[in-house]
Amino acid sequence: MKRKKGEGSVFKRGAVYWVKYYRNGKAYRESSGSDKEIDARKLLRKRHGEMAVSRFAGPDADKVTIRELAGDYVTDYRVNGKKTLFKALRAVARPDNEGKATDSPLMAYFGDFRAHEVGTDLIRRYVAMRQ
Repeated sequence: MKRKKGEGSVFKRGAVYWVKYYRNGKAYRESSGSDKEIDARKLLRKRHGEMAVSRFAGPDADKVTIRELAGDYVTDYRVNGKKTLFKALRAVARPDNEGKATDSPLMAYFGDFRAHEVGTDLIRRYVAMRQ
């Protein structure tokens, strides 16, 4: 069956299926991480669905961690000369007994999670743990 223009494509690279689709004229290629064509087609449909409801951020957005976002947060406070920079720094890192910066409790818990993984359930578990 011939596909329509703009639907994207599924192709095999080695043992893994990949998808290719376009958004605003830019080509995106993304691994499905599976050796099954049906999984790649599901990923392609998911990406088209995200584009249809304007929730598409690209495959790279799925890889951003909370630690990276926290670094950007502190950098923004520094660059813009915000008065509460010390609070932003304290939320991300705390000095240990030797004066070296270590993760704050917040970063120790959430730091290595991908940003899109953090939801209400995870936040509630963190709050319960800290109480």
